[in-house]
Amino acid sequence: MNRPVSLRTAACVVMVLALAACRNADLLKPESERAAAATSDGADERAFTRIGEEDPGPLTSEVAYDWFDRIGEAGGQERLGLIDEFLEAFPEAGRIAVVHEMQAEALAAEQRLGEASEAYERALVLTRTDITGMPLSTELPLQLARTRLSSGAVDSGIDWLLRTSIADQSDGVMLALQWAYATHASGDDPFDGWWYNGIADVAPGAPTFRLPGLLTEDVGVAPDAGLTLVNFWSPT
Repeated sequence: MNRPVSLRTAACVVMVLALAACRNADLLKPESERAAAATSDGADERAFTRIGEEDPGPLTSEVAYDWFDRIGEAGGQERLGLIDEFLEAFPEAGRIAVVHEMQAEALAAEQRLGEASEAYERALVLTRTDITGMPLSTELPLQLARTRLSSGAVDSGIDWLLRTSIADQSDGVMLALQWAYATHASGDDPFDGWWYNGIADVAPGAPTFRLPGLLTEDVGVAPDAGLTLVNFWSPT
């Protein structure tokens, strides 16, 4: 003889069935929705944890100088390996000019001159320069010019030598220019004429500008007018 089911028992059965249905409904959701739900529950932290790798932490000045000391003490392939390791641990270090300069020096020492010139150029791009593209010290563009010349990129190397000579006319720069003139110059121009024309080609030109005139509304000044503009300010 079957006994009637009590109301409490029936309610429990209905609750169990509802919970099971909810779980099965979750399993029927698309994979992307289930992944998003797992992320909201904090599973993203577990998903991006690298097993066996230690978090290097933030790149502070103290950490950077410690790496620079280690790189400076190494040489050859060991030095290049340390630079690669530094850039891998701290990708933001790729925005530090001195890192690329150290890499360029190490590549040049290994006679990988084409790669060295590219590293010198990256360092120069990340260095503050004036209107001529020269930093405060001309050592970096001079090394770029030398590695370009040594790697066979003669035209680019001579251009950088000429740019460097705008700010630096030391013996080393002028001797390098005289060598470039003796080995690669064409035409009958003497060295001074070749150098002057070369600087004119690479130096930024003066802009054309207009000034208020005395008897006319304005006066146009050409770049080759040979005039000096003096700007002054008076409180009166």
